[in-house]
Amino acid sequence: MTTITFLYNIFLLILFSTALTCIFALYIKSKRKTYLYTALLLLLFISDNTVIYMTEFLQNFSQQYDNGFMDVPAFKTIIVLGTAYLYNTINNEVLQIKKRSIDYFVLLAFAIYLLFIPMFPDSALNVWLYYLPAQLYLGYLALSSLIKVKKEPVLYSDAFYHNYKILLKLSLLFSVLILIEDTIVIFNFDSYSSLLVKINNRSLSEDLLSIIYANVIIIHSFKYLSSSNVSTKKPAIDGPLHSNIFEEVNPIDYKSSMRASTMTDCEKKNIEDNCQDPQDTFCGKYQFTNREKDVFYKILEAKSNEEISQELFISVGTVKTHTHNIYQKAGVNKRTQLVQIYHQEDK
Repeated sequence: MTTITFLYNIFLLILFSTALTCIFALYIKSKRKTYLYTALLLLLFISDNTVIYMTEFLQNFSQQYDNGFMDVPAFKTIIVLGTAYLYNTINNEVLQIKKRSIDYFVLLAFAIYLLFIPMFPDSALNVWLYYLPAQLYLGYLALSSLIKVKKEPVLYSDAFYHNYKILLKLSLLFSVLILIEDTIVIFNFDSYSSLLVKINNRSLSEDLLSIIYANVIIIHSFKYLSSSNVSTKKPAIDGPLHSNIFEEVNPIDYKSSMRASTMTDCEKKNIEDNCQDPQDTFCGKYQFTNREKDVFYKILEAKSNEEISQELFISVGTVKTHTHNIYQKAGVNKRTQLVQIYHQEDK
């Protein structure tokens, strides 16, 4: 049994370290904050699992850690709050949700709650109440995200979000399973007497959820790190509601015309006397965000939505959202009109 536990711990550490290496490489390549937040989440997984591993194999450390947990659970509180914050931040980035004050209020209430719980008398109920908010928060985050995705099916209609919805459903399921496991273990197997404190610090349900997350991260990272060539396939036009907003032109014909017209006199002059970039001028006039600028530049290069998605490391749905915002700010309905007014203003 000891050998199995040892191998299991090594497996987790290798898996989390592999996922961390992959996602950090992706961050270096893309500079997207989402990947940095994910890397920090994996660091918390590794730190937590390392301490749990030590409690399973070092008797003296285990006793000191358990007693310290009952007095002031500082390390575990940092792990729990850090994980909750990163779950929320990553989810908001993926679903393009703006930061809300309610999110910070909930996390602050969460932190205050964790600080006050250890002040109550040591008991199984006290420990159970300490872990309860973490699972409730995970369940709330997954459920509220699923509701948002269901309310906006057009925005979250591509394959990336289909897979993300599956991940949200698994997170919701495991928030319940972890709570059930905690209830069984804390009230039936842990010991909280005045003579002996013995805590089973590992949650197998939580481990399994972390393993799922790590594998998803590795698969996602390899998919983008290994894609040296982007697809040139023309994406399908959306349904009637957005058929004009996200209309695509033939990439071949569009690129042919762009080769002949993209380089304006001012752009050529940029090489010689550093005149102001007309693309930046255009973006500034219509107040494009930095991400909208990135998408706009790719549109001028006649890139399809899928090509933009691959090159900017964002989902097709996100590309469509930025494109829609660009159209609205510029007062157009499709790409050909956007390119036309860009060249008209550049003359």
